[in-house]
Amino acid sequence: MIARSSLVLVVLAVFVGGCGTGGSEPAASTSPAMSTPASPSASSPAEPTQSDDPDPTTSPTASPNASEAPLPVPEITRFDAPSRLACNDPVSELITIRYRVVRADEVRFDLDGADLSSRGFPNKGSAQFDLPCDGENHRLTLLAFVAGSDDVAAQASRIVRAPR
Repeated sequence: MIARSSLVLVVLAVFVGGCGTGGSEPAASTSPAMSTPASPSASSPAEPTQSDDPDPTTSPTASPNASEAPLPVPEITRFDAPSRLACNDPVSELITIRYRVVRADEVRFDLDGADLSSRGFPNKGSAQFDLPCDGENHRLTLLAFVAGSDDVAAQASRIVRAPR
């Protein structure tokens, strides 16, 4: 009888002591007594800290920009151009464009995919250009740029129709 009750105590001790260590998921601790680490567990190896990393620039926790939100993208909020040319002069017509761009540093205008102006226009204002009176429709494009980049950050196009 003593051997049998000793065996039950050993089985019970193994069952209670080994609960949560042999399964695929760690047991959730609900009391401070169960959460105190008596020995190292397989699920918590020594994790590297920022000081253990020989190259802190590659560590996501060491980068100061890792938690910052990306910068807002420039947006064209106004781009008004005439929808049709009158072409009273058979060579060209002077048109006025009104525009506004937010979160950009400078703008440029293109006509039919070619530069109509150089960069350097401010974020908002008006510009005047001579468009050819050649009987063709023309695509006028406003391009926005941020400082230090040659990439177009935002663009909008308008078709200016030839006279009837």
